[in-house]
Amino acid sequence: MVTRLILFEGSLLLVAWLLAWMMNLPLRPLWQMDAVGVGIGWTSTLPPAALFFWMIQSSWEPFAALRRVVQEQLMPLLGEVSFFQIILLSALAGIGEEVLFRGVIEGGLTSTVGRWPAMMIAALLFGLCHALTPLYFFLATMMGLYLSLVWMASGQLISPIITHAAYDLLALGWYVRQQRRS
Repeated sequence: MVTRLILFEGSLLLVAWLLAWMMNLPLRPLWQMDAVGVGIGWTSTLPPAALFFWMIQSSWEPFAALRRVVQEQLMPLLGEVSFFQIILLSALAGIGEEVLFRGVIEGGLTSTVGRWPAMMIAALLFGLCHALTPLYFFLATMMGLYLSLVWMASGQLISPIITHAAYDLLALGWYVRQQRRS
């Protein structure tokens, strides 16, 4: 099953490329990067990582319910995943989802509807695609907005790609480790 998840995340690059082609949106500018953009990406991982560790330790029932849903619905999809597969899945999710949601959807809509509405539309679509529960939809939508702000701060798509991939690696790695302990 993890192979399917990896293929799905990788296929998002194809979807992004097709949408960009249909919108006549050049993708080459999205791949410009420098050390500042990379640094912003890594440091921007800290706030969502801190929130993740706070949520997994919180006794608030909505967070406890969300943890149960992740354990019951998401973790069985990963099965006996290797560390390499977690890295690959996280990297492809960061690249594919950020190119699609931030680069193509948000970037493509900005000239039509403006920056902030484009950010909201991309974040809502990002949230909908991650909507395991209403709370998860809300959290993913807020993460989508945050990733848009990371992109805006650096001007380089590499920043939210790194933030997203590093966060996924941290969260998936933690859950897999917990699953193996029990």
